Amino acid sequence: MPSNLPQLLFFSSLLVPLYTATSANRWYMCSTSNSTTGDTYRSNLQHLLRSLSSASVPTGFSAQSRGRPPNQVFGSALCRGDVSQNECQSCLSSAAKDMPRFRPLSRSGALWYDTCFLYYSTSINVTSSSKDNDTITLKKDRWFADDEGQNASNPRFAVLLADLMAGLTKRAAYGSALLFATGEVNVTSSERLYGLVQCTRDQSDDDRNQCLQQSTEFLSPNYPRSAGGETLAYSCYMRHAMYAFYNESVGAAPPPPPVLVSVAYSNPPLSRGKESGKLNRGMVILILCSLVIFSAIVFCLWRRRTCLKLSSKFYI
Repeated sequence: MPSNLPQLLFFSSLLVPLYTATSANRWYMCSTSNSTTGDTYRSNLQHLLRSLSSASVPTGFSAQSRGRPPNQVFGSALCRGDVSQNECQSCLSSAAKDMPRFRPLSRSGALWYDTCFLYYSTSINVTSSSKDNDTITLKKDRWFADDEGQNASNPRFAVLLADLMAGLTKRAAYGSALLFATGEVNVTSSERLYGLVQCTRDQSDDDRNQCLQQSTEFLSPNYPRSAGGETLAYSCYMRHAMYAFYNESVGAAPPPPPVLVSVAYSNPPLSRGKESGKLNRGMVILILCSLVIFSAIVFCLWRRRTCLKLSSKFYI
């Protein structure tokens, strides 16, 4: 039995009235306090949710506000980085319709689907760095067994998971335009571990890194034997599983750059064209010189023979 079980039970008891699973792929959280306003607030919230569901589609994220105090409401929407615009639109439209049904006058609420997230609040500007980063963890009831019959609590699995999530956290927080990263690692010869992390775009690089690190720190010690798990926060999302639950062509690490091999030359090599030209000129010069020399020899021999004939005639 885990040593931190009392703390987990206490934390869970705080979440029971706030956090509810509505289906296999839909989770929501809302505040226990209701807004004291009525029609004006409800109208602002409905307009905000509809606006967020459409404004987020082109880029996958949007943060907006609607109305004036005390009826002002802030909101943000995020689509998972590997889904199409049509999937994003469909997911957020469903979320915008579902959100008011849970607690219509709640001061704040959040709704997580597998491929999108919708959040609103009357008291917190979602574009502020002071936004609440409380993390809620979902345990996946699937146990992992490797070739030796051990479960996912073995040190090898824990190290692989920690290294995978650490690498994805760094890429999403500091090296991705979409603040989204996916990756995988071999656990055995026949099984792979898949991971995905994503952050909202209304925070600094360091804040994103902190949110993902807190998610990792909360998930790993609380559910060390779970081969699948996810953390849901207002500013970041993290999930791992023993199957590919995302589009593997999106968010993967770029391939390493090609290795350049430098070749040292004592003298710069001549291009084929220049080398061929020099060879042709050399051959022409050599042939001309040979012809001149041959002609000179023939001329000398002819002169000598002519002189000898004239001399013999003269003495006869």
